[in-house]
Amino acid sequence: MKKFLFIILIMSLVFTTGLHASRNSDDIVTATNSAFNNYIQDVIGNKDDKNYGGSLMSISKYIATNAAAGSAVGDDTLLQVTTNKAEIRVVDSIVDIISNVVITNKAVLQSVALEVATNKTEIRVIDSIVDIISNIVITNKEEIRVIDSIVDVISNVVISNKTLIRAIDTVVDSVALEVATNKAEIRIIDGTVNIISNIVASNQVKIADIEEHFHGQSRVYPTAAAGSNQKSPGTAWAATNVTNTLIPASTITEEFDVYFLSIENISGNSVCEIVLINMTTHIEIGRCRITKNATQDGVMNVPIKTQIQEANSEIGWLVLSDTANIEVRLSVFYATH
Repeated sequence: MKKFLFIILIMSLVFTTGLHASRNSDDIVTATNSAFNNYIQDVIGNKDDKNYGGSLMSISKYIATNAAAGSAVGDDTLLQVTTNKAEIRVVDSIVDIISNVVITNKAVLQSVALEVATNKTEIRVIDSIVDIISNIVITNKEEIRVIDSIVDVISNVVISNKTLIRAIDTVVDSVALEVATNKAEIRIIDGTVNIISNIVASNQVKIADIEEHFHGQSRVYPTAAAGSNQKSPGTAWAATNVTNTLIPASTITEEFDVYFLSIENISGNSVCEIVLINMTTHIEIGRCRITKNATQDGVMNVPIKTQIQEANSEIGWLVLSDTANIEVRLSVFYATH
């Protein structure tokens, strides 16, 4: 009996000492072990507990004291032992609960350790990323230095170009001034050219006049024959509907002009207009007026001026008169060119 109680006492002391050490251990999560250790303190007790009270340590000390006293305890001791056995069974149940809690805490600790290991791995990955970013930043700094150097070079080029542009502007101003001066001189030259052009144009007119009047010997048509007859319409100053041929086509084979009309006969007193027409081009080429009255017989050579006509041209004529039905006969003087 004494041996059994001694063994229980030793086990209680060892278990209590272990729990007391666990209370101060850092290996268990603080939030969970705080409530757990308080519970152990109240149920199991510790080495400082007295041999009275409700903790296992107190009961164990009480049993040890009574066992040493021997038979003086008597029946009370046996009753106490029986009570202690029941309490020991309760303690065994509590120990089982505590073991389960310890196992659970170990699982929690393992989960925490796994999470810590995972976090360490993630931290290592983050460290690697930070190293890569640091290298990129260093590379970018080098590139920025290179870009700064390029910008400095470009700035120097721009400054040089600005200087060159100022020089060009100065040259342009000089050229613009010279151009303005030249424009003024050109205007003077243009005025002179206009004057010369007018003189030349005037001279060309004079030359044309001379050329038009520079021609060969005079000729008549028809030659060695009576002239062509034409009668004015029945209405005063109306043109005849039919134009008589004065010089047939292909008769004069050179360029020519008509410069006199020979009026051979007028049938009555009247004032008449003679109109010459180029029948090839249907263009009027000259016109003149003749008169017959009591003092003038109307038979005369009348000057007329025509343009130079193409060779082989057909020339026709018509009569307009202030008196109806006046008949006129005429021939022409012409010259070739």
